[in-house]
Amino acid sequence: MADSVYLNVGQSIQSLTNVYYKNIKLLGVGGNAATFLCSATSGQYMGNLFAVKIFRKRSREDRRESFLKEVEFLQTCNFPSIMRVYDRGLFCDNPFVVAEYCPKTLTDVIRENSSTLVDKFTYTLGLLSALNYLSNLDPQIVHRDIKPANIFINGSSCILGDFGLMKVLDGNIELDREVFKESTGVGMPYYYRTPDLVAYAKQQSALTVKSDIFQLGLVITELFTGRNPSKRLENGDDIYSSVEINPFRIEVEPKFDSRIYGQILTMLKVNPDERESVSNLLSYWQRLFGDIITSLSQDGSKIF
Repeated sequence: MADSVYLNVGQSIQSLTNVYYKNIKLLGVGGNAATFLCSATSGQYMGNLFAVKIFRKRSREDRRESFLKEVEFLQTCNFPSIMRVYDRGLFCDNPFVVAEYCPKTLTDVIRENSSTLVDKFTYTLGLLSALNYLSNLDPQIVHRDIKPANIFINGSSCILGDFGLMKVLDGNIELDREVFKESTGVGMPYYYRTPDLVAYAKQQSALTVKSDIFQLGLVITELFTGRNPSKRLENGDDIYSSVEINPFRIEVEPKFDSRIYGQILTMLKVNPDERESVSNLLSYWQRLFGDIITSLSQDGSKIF
């Protein structure tokens, strides 16, 4: 069975709500799906651009089920910093989802070194707010794949997307472990491993929302420093080896560098029990952001 999907430029697909979406260009191809930039040519969203993600791994029914669960979950979400889904459908028996389109990811922002201190804080607060939302659901959701490429930028706000590896903490562990091991080939995001994911893949411990906190700590460090602090695996290193953090420094605003650094360190504790809760982190970063806004205002500096 072919694991590919293709739309010609100008080709349209019809959703379950009978809206037509015309392909403009291919945005990218992932392990499970291909994403196209499309324009709605009918219905209430006519004239708007969307990211249409079409499942392509037809040879794997388990991947299809995971894709459908992701779509179902996102359709129930109505949260500002989580990817919004507008529509869904089938194309050549491949399920697809119509999501909001954001032309930039956090990867682009970090590479361009284009974000201000205020931008960095609004991105951080938005992501912490998303994790706080996920941790307050019943059952809780662990994203497991938080990395710059899965974070989309919309002005001064950011949106957490790609929930393909999400884990619902409902007790279904063994089946999930097998799906997780095969989802990325090596079993976890290669450059954004967490001690929790390693232990979970090795069947040494259960997974909790604290794993996402560590992963977000890696992303925030990269946002503030330009580098992922996780030690790179060398040739021959086992993907299940211990996660190590390289030393790093925060140098963005002398009056606040130490406070930013201290908060990031609480997120990167190897022992998940020693990490701060996401609600406490959100509160602290919000207070720190307020102090920075006050300082910038007093200095007469531009905020946005």
